[in-house]
Amino acid sequence: MIDLNSISLVWGEILKLGQATLDELRERVEKKSPDVAKNLEEILLHLHKLYMVDFDGYNVTIPEIIDPEIMEIPCLGCEKLKTCKPGSRNNPFRCEKFVKWFIQKFAE
Repeated sequence: MIDLNSISLVWGEILKLGQATLDELRERVEKKSPDVAKNLEEILLHLHKLYMVDFDGYNVTIPEIIDPEIMEIPCLGCEKLKTCKPGSRNNPFRCEKFVKWFIQKFAE
């Protein structure tokens, strides 16, 4: 049975590296906990089942869940997002930030 502390240790190293080979990750984890390093592949399979990593048996990467271009949209974090829609008082095409982003993205 894999404990949460072991998973947390491995996940923390993956976050620091962004992507790594199994050998690189094992080397880093082994320095912190040799016992966890022994179960590294099993831990990676757990993280893979949770969709937290892509793991092909050798390479470990964090999957891209949301396209980075979507993350650039100025609406994320806007206090008016819940009520913003075309034709409403909070119309995205009247929003200076949205219009500027829209033109940069789609006026090519």
